Amino acid sequence: MRTKIIILLAAWSLAAEAWAWSLNGNNQADFWLSQPGYSLSYREVLDINLKGRLTNDLGIAGGIRYQQDEEVWADTATFRGISKKYLLLQSDQMSLKLGNYYAVLGRGLILNCVNDERVKLDRDIDGGYLKTGYGDWLEIKGLTGRAQENTARINASTYLGGQAMVSPWETVDIGGIYLRANSSDRTSDVNYNKPTEESFGGALGLRLWGVDYYGEYARRHTYGMLDPALGWIGTDDQGGKGFYSSIGWAADGIGAVLDIKDYRNMNSLVNAPPACNREGRLLNSAADEHGLQVDVTVSPWEFMEMHGNYSLAEADDRGSLWEDAYLDIRWELNGRWTVSAEARARIEDSLETEVIRRKYKGGGVEGKWRYGDRRALILRLDADKFNNLYIQGPLRYNEIRTGLSWVPSGFVNLYAEMEISDQRLPEYENQSRWGRAGAVINLGPGQKLEVSAGQNKGGLVCSGGYCRYEPPFKGFKTTWIWNF
Repeated sequence: MRTKIIILLAAWSLAAEAWAWSLNGNNQADFWLSQPGYSLSYREVLDINLKGRLTNDLGIAGGIRYQQDEEVWADTATFRGISKKYLLLQSDQMSLKLGNYYAVLGRGLILNCVNDERVKLDRDIDGGYLKTGYGDWLEIKGLTGRAQENTARINASTYLGGQAMVSPWETVDIGGIYLRANSSDRTSDVNYNKPTEESFGGALGLRLWGVDYYGEYARRHTYGMLDPALGWIGTDDQGGKGFYSSIGWAADGIGAVLDIKDYRNMNSLVNAPPACNREGRLLNSAADEHGLQVDVTVSPWEFMEMHGNYSLAEADDRGSLWEDAYLDIRWELNGRWTVSAEARARIEDSLETEVIRRKYKGGGVEGKWRYGDRRALILRLDADKFNNLYIQGPLRYNEIRTGLSWVPSGFVNLYAEMEISDQRLPEYENQSRWGRAGAVINLGPGQKLEVSAGQNKGGLVCSGGYCRYEPPFKGFKTTWIWNF
């Protein structure tokens, strides 16, 4: 298969040169050698994109992704073959994409299909996506297709929807959003036109007197599901609804943002509303939660910046609670020295199966010394004091984390990290020590290699409203990235 890919790449390069089109792509290969048993896992992703013009007014682009995924250490689904493909036609006022594409309607209350590397989530739609408009005052999006996540189909539904935004004045944006999930992906199926669910809503944006306001409201109705064995099954309507609002204000040396959320039965398979906290974590995938976030940045002088964040969220279904406070200060002493410090405190109630309450307070300091030409030394020290309650009982413990990063030249970065707990922790396989060391090497234009060895703690990782459990890992990792 690799030989076929190389031949295809060479042929594509010759075609691109002959037609005066542009060819680009990237390849990322990951390898894990894990203990015990020193089992080998790997993942490789190759993207190839070709771009050109059919006429002076109409551009065309296309691409494919070849993927080999054998991440058995992370219990993910294995895959080998073409995982993505697309064809794009684009003019000044219109673009049409066929194949795999990412799409977000509004702020994600109804639809949020994106690629988030932090949580290893790749959610897209296989179908068609149209974007058009008129001038600067009208924008229309239309989409249809089947949703998939990490190369696997999410369900048997076909999604159909879109968004229209009108800007009658420079300071006002008004829009409507609609999304429907059919009960089948085959038009020959008698259940095809029966909706499993429908979602619709509106959005409003205002920019007045230095204040930016955005508000979005959505409703969700569920009608049934398509069971592989029993066929169409009707269900009671959940009557979901969601509201999100953001108010931002900025002046010389200061900026503030207030986010408010209220989600009820908005936990569909293809959405991810704003989490309204610095971790990007939803309490229960928007099934039942409400809360707010306040984020303030102050820079009284050019050499100093202070950032504060507070978020609070609750859920009524099982008494879940999130409360987080954070403050950091960054101070540039001179052109060579930068010092930063942070303080944090958090309470999590009933957000994990084995942990009834997670509560901690802590802080950290970091110093960065820049010397010579593109050389730097960074040292960081963190500590947290935990007071947790597990199903087995309470546990108090302290954690200390330290990290060292050294850039001896412009093409290499050496780093080492260590984390120590004074108690063995049940949610981390009763371990109390973790550490790893590695290097990031720039091999040349468009190429980067990262190697590391040691033991990762694992645990819950969240970003953008998505969360996944990362299993602990002990062994050797390497990643090679090539952009061409």
